[in-house]
Amino acid sequence: MADNIIHLVLAKFDGGPEAHQGRSLFIVPKFMVKEDGSLGTGNAVSVGFHREKMGIHGNSTCCDEL
Repeated sequence: MADNIIHLVLAKFDGGPEAHQGRSLFIVPKFMVKEDGSLGTGNAVSVGFHREKMGIHGNSTCCDEL
């Protein structure tokens, strides 16, 4: 269907802005895009921790803290 996939990631990071409780929206591509527009190497982003929850299993809830 598509050569590259992007994920929208809502995350908090150290030193982030105080607005919106410190949360920022990031666009994370599966493959990095080179200057000429071709696909490069895979992205090194990984999920730190997957939270188990009781309901609404259609959306993944992840974090890097325990």
